[in-house]
Amino acid sequence: MKRIVTSLVVLSLLVLNCKGENPPEGLSEEKSSLFVSDGADAESDAVVVEMVRAEENILTVALTARSISEPIYGVAAELVYNPALFKYLDYKPEELLEGSPEAAEDQLCRAALLDGQPGRLVLGASRLGALPGVTGSGRVVTLRFEGLKTGSCRFDLESLVCRRSDLSRIDGIRAKGGWADCRLDLLRK
Repeated sequence: MKRIVTSLVVLSLLVLNCKGENPPEGLSEEKSSLFVSDGADAESDAVVVEMVRAEENILTVALTARSISEPIYGVAAELVYNPALFKYLDYKPEELLEGSPEAAEDQLCRAALLDGQPGRLVLGASRLGALPGVTGSGRVVTLRFEGLKTGSCRFDLESLVCRRSDLSRIDGIRAKGGWADCRLDLLRK
């Protein structure tokens, strides 16, 4: 009876942690970190979280726009993850909202942890001034995280808002997160 109760408690914790989903097959058995995006099949009008690289215990992911058909002037979202497994380090603005190399100073990008809510990163990127929006595909921002302990968790993209240059909202752009796998035990071998 005690074994059944223990099994039910462990199963309940796993279900709560995974939000009713199981980690996809292929998560790392050999690397220290891996990220599997839900957006692998998103061909157009989507903003997805994708892995850029994993080195030692540092996971770098990108917020990437996929074949956006309507000109985007700004993007805002919240990235939600398990702060017991990953610690947010920093961000770097990327090329999509720059539009061209000489327009890099005409962009504002910020990422910050929401006060009192560890594991909830608020992101915003926008062009500045009287510039048109941009279409197409490309990275909006890259984010670096430090793996703290072995485990798997979701990186969910929530509250996605995309705006035109007149600041009206663009509807129909999907948000896709993914699964992160941190295997610090492999670094210690």
